[in-house]
Amino acid sequence: MKEIRDINILAIESSCDETAAAVIHNGREVRSNVISSQIELHKLYGGVVPEIASRKHIEKINQVIEEALKEANVTLDDIDAIGVTYGPGLVGALLVGVAEAKAIAYAKNLPLVGVHHIEGHISANYIENPEFALKCMNKVIKAAIKNDLYIIIDWHTYYPQKEEAKAFFSMMAQKYGKYPHIIYEIYNEPMEDSWESVKEYATDIISEIRKYDPDNIILVGSPHWDQDLHLVAESPLKGFNNIMYTLHFYAATHKQELRDRAEAAWEKGIPIFVSECAGMECTGDGPLDIPEWTRWVEWLESKKISWVNWSISDKNETCSMILPRANKNGGWDESLIKPAGRQSRKFIRQYNSHIYKNKE
Repeated sequence: MKEIRDINILAIESSCDETAAAVIHNGREVRSNVISSQIELHKLYGGVVPEIASRKHIEKINQVIEEALKEANVTLDDIDAIGVTYGPGLVGALLVGVAEAKAIAYAKNLPLVGVHHIEGHISANYIENPEFALKCMNKVIKAAIKNDLYIIIDWHTYYPQKEEAKAFFSMMAQKYGKYPHIIYEIYNEPMEDSWESVKEYATDIISEIRKYDPDNIILVGSPHWDQDLHLVAESPLKGFNNIMYTLHFYAATHKQELRDRAEAAWEKGIPIFVSECAGMECTGDGPLDIPEWTRWVEWLESKKISWVNWSISDKNETCSMILPRANKNGGWDESLIKPAGRQSRKFIRQYNSHIYKNKE
């Protein structure tokens, strides 16, 4: 007879261009993780083609599940529940995984758990596995300090988790607050929160940080993915120094209307920091809009607003700046840097010529 915590979950993922299945034992132990990638197929088109991705999922999903069960040394009779990504992602691709999961759950009379994979990413890190997350973070933070670089310590969540955030930032401020390299981002991309609720949250977190770090910059988000700067301008935080407000944009989606909103906030004296931006659609995919991206960067530079590009990663999506075969230790030549990376580098060098004048 199984013990209460002796639970096996078959997890299925098909949201984009990878068909994947895993068997998870008791919520922690990954007993198998099988992935069928479509990277080489989509390279021909310069991005993921949804119809092709869906067809490939149909071809591969049964094979991937069978391999995951075999690798975990279990059968479907040993599975206690089915988990499946229901979003966000490509609609056709998601349907393949969801249909497969529903069929297995119905046939075996098992619970079916839909997973929002963005929430899954969040939950799988600091909240659920703080020791591992902190081990990774400390390496990066120490490396940034050693190399005399600024580093943003980012509480990346879409929902307020005030008590957990207070404990986290208290720990970070006590450990690293003496270094001028540190920037705190206390709530990345609030979604449906009101500005008043974000202000209340920010007041508590900032007060906690300032117990140990009196002057390093703290970044505060605004509702609707850091775009409601007009609300910030109407009622900014009071009583704190070295506070800035974040703006996020993706040039192929966010255009002059958002720039006008940011301009109006800037003219009212709101200090702005762009902690995430890029040149494609807000999905992180789709074609680059170089003219609109250029207009954004020109505007930011004209106001001397700092901006951070997303992202140095190797996924098969437009915003990832390097190819999967690139070495994690760097030293990438031109053939390993994708168009988004080359354009980001061009902007950075253009507006920091005094640093890069000998590197062209």
